[in-house]
Amino acid sequence: MAVFVVALWTLHYLLKSRTLGFWTPDGIFVTFQLLLCVGTFYLVNPHDPVELEYARIITLAFAVYVFVSIVAGQYIYSVRGSRYSEARSVLVTRPGGLFILALVASVLISAVYYYFVGYNTFLIGIQSVFAPDGDDADIATLRIESYGGSRYLFPGYVNQFKNILLPALSVVLIHWMYSASIKWRHLTSAALVAVTLLLLLGTGQRGAFVVFGLTIVTYLARVFGRRALGYVVKFSAVFVPALLLATLANQRSEPVDGSGLVGMVRATVSQLATRVLFDNQASGIRGFHYTHDLDIQYGKEWIKGLIGLLPRVQGSSLSNEIFATAYGSLRGTSPPSLWGSVHYNFGLLGLVVFAAMLAVGLTWLGHWLDCRESVSTLGAIGMAGVSVVFGTWLAGGPDYLLNNGLVPFLVLTLLGSRRALSRDTSRHRITVEEDVVGARRSLPVAHGKGVC
Repeated sequence: MAVFVVALWTLHYLLKSRTLGFWTPDGIFVTFQLLLCVGTFYLVNPHDPVELEYARIITLAFAVYVFVSIVAGQYIYSVRGSRYSEARSVLVTRPGGLFILALVASVLISAVYYYFVGYNTFLIGIQSVFAPDGDDADIATLRIESYGGSRYLFPGYVNQFKNILLPALSVVLIHWMYSASIKWRHLTSAALVAVTLLLLLGTGQRGAFVVFGLTIVTYLARVFGRRALGYVVKFSAVFVPALLLATLANQRSEPVDGSGLVGMVRATVSQLATRVLFDNQASGIRGFHYTHDLDIQYGKEWIKGLIGLLPRVQGSSLSNEIFATAYGSLRGTSPPSLWGSVHYNFGLLGLVVFAAMLAVGLTWLGHWLDCRESVSTLGAIGMAGVSVVFGTWLAGGPDYLLNNGLVPFLVLTLLGSRRALSRDTSRHRITVEEDVVGARRSLPVAHGKGVC
């Protein structure tokens, strides 16, 4: 089955991503689903009929998605035809009063959150590493208490500012400062990056940091095209050391061969590989074991999950129940995979229908995101975020999308697009001629009848 899904991904890339762009919701989604399938196949017990059934289900869903996605993509490509030009203008957003207000509000809300929590896990972890004579901190407990303690401090809502708006607006502001050659841009950017990292990593959760790193890479690819590769290398020079430091500070480095920096790098790479290839996959298998004998929910579990986003409203406890089957405690989450969740809520027929509908939806979404001649950098970071949020949807129901910033990214997309179409946001223009991987042959133009 692994060979089959790799062949499907290759077919999708050759017939769609290579033509319509890789850094789209659809292109990213197919790649992450490939990782989900391959990791699952590696973990599945071939003598367990339940796990074999789960492997067949996710393979079926992936196959349906890929074929429908290819057909939908070819249809859109044939319709849009010559209405696409060879370049798109990206207008550098000049921050105004509302922009600065939103940035400052994001910093203040995040800082107030840590004030009421009482500590910043990242800072405590650094102190415990570089001050070995001090008190040993139980970082694992501090991580859990910082976002899931006995006091309800609206962590999901704070995350929309801390994990989404703050880093997104910081990227746009730093881009403008360098584009306009603002005085003190190096010092100001360094300070802004330091504050953003401190607040983003303060709960000890690296997942949001890694996802936003992917968002920035997608942003660079959308804005700079082929030239993005050089900027990605520069970004990695900041991102990778920060990730290594977070790994060390949060005491997540497992013993490996080697010591010092080499050992830390190996530990981080090993953990990232495990997280990408095995953690979500193992959770999905556990989830299917738990749900496969239960009655079909007909969407009730998804509704519970969405209602649970409201303050102090009890939502779905499915992830906690699955976690308890493996660890004997409800104090943790182990969500089913996306396809396991769909199967539990809508059955096998619903799985096939949902996979087809999702393929059409993400294809249309990718087309809608690109269907404009001009876009500002504010809109570009929103588009990148929307693409990554949908593209990394590996587990759980639609509440995953809302928890991971879909709404603020959509708002940034709409605001950035409107500003770009109404007037120049700066005198500095960047022209995108081709995707960084040579994927986008042409880009949309807003003239004539159009297809947007």
